[in-house]
Amino acid sequence: AYAISYESNGGSPVAPSSARRDGLLAEPADPVRNGLVFGGWCKDEALTIPWNFAIDRMPAEELVLYAKWLKDYSGSYTIRSKNSSLVMDVYGGGLEQGTNIIQWRFNDGDNQKWTLESLGRGYYKISSVLNPRFSLDVYGGGAEVGNRVIQWPWHGGTNQQWKLLANDDGTVSFRS
Repeated sequence: AYAISYESNGGSPVAPSSARRDGLLAEPADPVRNGLVFGGWCKDEALTIPWNFAIDRMPAEELVLYAKWLKDYSGSYTIRSKNSSLVMDVYGGGLEQGTNIIQWRFNDGDNQKWTLESLGRGYYKISSVLNPRFSLDVYGGGAEVGNRVIQWPWHGGTNQQWKLLANDDGTVSFRS
């Protein structure tokens, strides 16, 4: 077996482990770091090559994995389209599950305010301030162009988990 060490880069310590050559690694518990969200383990110090515990195999040498940290965007926001300058809006201030999410002129209503809650690894649950029991949901889990986004009770499916991607201009993009 070969040794595996984890460089937490300012996060809580992670105990070393070992694995046989070509074996899968047991994924350790995520470290924590105040004010940041754990973004996963990387193979390189530059944090550009993620380690995938489901497919990456132990090399025939000692291994060091490096913790990647992401900004924590948890909090309440108005979400504005960079393209149109319109904001994300619960259509008509609807209170029912399945209400469409649209873009609309800013009016500072609670149907235009959103709470982001970190799920870890850069993913967020996004809920309306107007209807906190509902979350943003890609209808039916569809991946087709033109698929609707609605408010729906939280069930934790991938169609309700939104990855925030930092853009070079300081804005963020959402990916479900």
